[in-house]
Amino acid sequence: HAEHLTQMGTTPYVVSAIIFVLVIGARMLRDQLIDTARVQTERAEHLSRYDALTGLPLRQVAHERIADAIRDGAARGTRLAVVMVDIDRFNEVNDALGHLGGDALLTEVARRLRAAVRPSDLVARFGGDEFTIVIADTVDRSVIDSVTEAVRASMSTPFVFREERVSVTLSLGIALYPEDGANPDELLHEADQALYASKAAGRDRATYFSSALREAAEVRHRLVADLREALPAGQLEVYYQPILALDTGTVHHAEALVRWHHPTRGAVSPAEFIPLAESTGLIHTIGAWVFSEAVGNADRWTQAQGTPFRVGVNYSPVQFRRQPGYGPTWKSALDHLRDSGFPANLVSLEITEGLLLDDSDDVRAQLDALRTAGVSIALDDFGTGYSALAYLRKYDFDFLKIDRAFVGDLEHTAHNVPLCRAMIVMAHALGMKVIAEGVETETQRALLADMGCDYAQGYLFARPMPAAAFDAFLTTRRNAPEPTAA
Repeated sequence: HAEHLTQMGTTPYVVSAIIFVLVIGARMLRDQLIDTARVQTERAEHLSRYDALTGLPLRQVAHERIADAIRDGAARGTRLAVVMVDIDRFNEVNDALGHLGGDALLTEVARRLRAAVRPSDLVARFGGDEFTIVIADTVDRSVIDSVTEAVRASMSTPFVFREERVSVTLSLGIALYPEDGANPDELLHEADQALYASKAAGRDRATYFSSALREAAEVRHRLVADLREALPAGQLEVYYQPILALDTGTVHHAEALVRWHHPTRGAVSPAEFIPLAESTGLIHTIGAWVFSEAVGNADRWTQAQGTPFRVGVNYSPVQFRRQPGYGPTWKSALDHLRDSGFPANLVSLEITEGLLLDDSDDVRAQLDALRTAGVSIALDDFGTGYSALAYLRKYDFDFLKIDRAFVGDLEHTAHNVPLCRAMIVMAHALGMKVIAEGVETETQRALLADMGCDYAQGYLFARPMPAAAFDAFLTTRRNAPEPTAA
């Protein structure tokens, strides 16, 4: 280039100046590219260690802090607490507010957590709605209690998003060094087990890890593994409990209830294995199988009796949530009814308030689709939840089931008679039929009949039984004018 410029008559001084400018420009461009690459590398490294949404450190940083605190604690004889924190019912809040609202909630929770702990404590985000707090350099357990109580108290003020007020609570699981573990992985695992115990105990609490929790976690792990094999191994069976009309004593329909016959443990309580099925996603497969079995038997009883036979099937709130690999619950149910030819108006889905807590458009749309197709909806365990009356105003139900807690004390608790009567009158005014659960005595049956209750189920009439036993029950009860004690 210099020779070319000289040939064009450019003086050597000008040529030198041009060359100098080009060299300096090249060096500046090189330095700029290097700086840009360095900034990008540093940003990528920062994002790998800090959460982009909340600005909190991520798992790797927390792991390193725990390791450092363990070394310091071993040298100085101090205690370390690893606290796992989870937002209770976050999925329901997220569904209600949308993803923008959910992100805003997570950001505000992170801010409040940082403000609640000591300056020396670490707050990290582990993903989703789960956070971790590292409380180091302390000897007195009361310090740990003080921090965790401050964390829970920080949620007392409702969150506001686009004029929507949302109240949330936290569940905490706490593991201590050196009592519960000698390395970060052990402490994080034990804190997670304690967190699970907090949720199982009703949420909105803090639980310390213990050896009993370790044993319970091992039992739970084995039981989950066994539950995965229960359906293909033929260990699950659908039982049926009759629901009788109180005015005639005839069988109106039956509630389908799943039972697990474990090969070594024997009968496993639904209260024990249904939560496991829900937490692992197995409830989708098990629920679809129960629905198929119940519809098949109801169809068989319809053919045998020559009259339509209704069946009620319990549906978990988890079955109404979107799950990868599973189609929408309502669509799967209606597809099965269409393929089987069984009338949709002979099926009743029993749901609890747990499904309605978020009051989301998605849940409402699914229930509306089922009712439009002819499926009845029953609100189970009525009277035990937080805002049952509000749900009666917002949703259309065909049946209201009075919880056994009210029925069982009808003879002994003065307040339960007017309460049950009020429930029945209210339900009838709203166009619903009423089913009383847990009827065990003739006195209870008579009181409910006098109140105008439509149907009842309980041990007075029959315990849940396998399909074959229910065949015989229907035969003996078909023409019975009055219910008799089983």
